[in-house]
Amino acid sequence: MTTKVELLSKENEALRQSNEESRRILDDSLCREIAKNNELNVEIAKLKEYTKALAVAVEDEKKVKDETLLRNAEISQMMQLTNQDLKQQQKHNEELFENINALEEQLKLSQQVL
Repeated sequence: MTTKVELLSKENEALRQSNEESRRILDDSLCREIAKNNELNVEIAKLKEYTKALAVAVEDEKKVKDETLLRNAEISQMMQLTNQDLKQQQKHNEELFENINALEEQLKLSQQVL
């Protein structure tokens, strides 16, 4: 019976050591996984910051684009109005030249009569 107890005691000790070794391996593995997770969390935080910075940059570019489009539309409208004014002035000038020519003809006729 003592032999059986000794045998069981040895088996128990071997199981205990095996358990401790398994626990040590598990702890090492868990530490490595925790370290990897921490690295990934740091990388995720960096990517979130980068994403925020990109969103701000995109919004800034959108504002500039919108302002540029608005300014271009205003300039285009001003050019259209200026072209309309120019056409009206040209028409008015043509009418004035026609009147001047008519008056010059009348003057010549009046001078010839005299």
